[in-house]
Amino acid sequence: METVDLTKVAGFKALDSDGNELGIVSMEQLSDSIAMRIADGLSERTVLPANNVPMAVAATSTGSDKMETAFSETTDPAYVRVIDKNGNSAKQGISSLASVVGGLIGGATDNKDGLMSRYYAIRRLVADAGGGRYFMFKLSGYRVYGTFEFIANTDDGRMLLCTVTFSGYAANPIKPALIKNKEFYGHLKFYRKEGDDRTFYFQLFTGSNATSLFIRCLTANNSVSDVESSDEPAESLIEIPMS
Repeated sequence: METVDLTKVAGFKALDSDGNELGIVSMEQLSDSIAMRIADGLSERTVLPANNVPMAVAATSTGSDKMETAFSETTDPAYVRVIDKNGNSAKQGISSLASVVGGLIGGATDNKDGLMSRYYAIRRLVADAGGGRYFMFKLSGYRVYGTFEFIANTDDGRMLLCTVTFSGYAANPIKPALIKNKEFYGHLKFYRKEGDDRTFYFQLFTGSNATSLFIRCLTANNSVSDVESSDEPAESLIEIPMS
């Protein structure tokens, strides 16, 4: 009998046990059927080392009495199934997996994509607040030298942009500077408290509707998550004028 070149075969004619023709089975259907049969046979056995397990089987067999396609999906897994260096199935905690993946990706730099440090994050302190409202915040505690950027904007395109340089060292002044004021109806003012060199306050007044306030650390060495709301009245503080 002449040998058939399987690379040229598109499918096989299927017959039932009585020899009746059922139709054509494609190569893809046949391959999937064989893989499922092999996986069923492995379901109650120890999983073979990864380099000895066919790819289709490794993708469908869990080494238990269920196929992976039979499991429900979850968005909050405690573990994932992995293959160790010896080819054995094992489980790994999500936190551990995140650390491994994070280490492989690495941090973002000026010439490489990667994970972003929390110090680069922009924080939204006020979201679409209506007109005529006051919001007071404070940033306190010893911290290294840093420069913070503040952006206040409205839904009609008005904007206020300024920076604050702050070191936390005694007698070293807090230095707010106005960068851009594009017809902003409200104001953003900065304050300090007598005798406290390690805290500065800032107050947003929303003169227009739908006003938002954002902050980020330009020097990427201080966390904006330390910013807190404050009920300190402006009258009890010393205003620091913007240059």
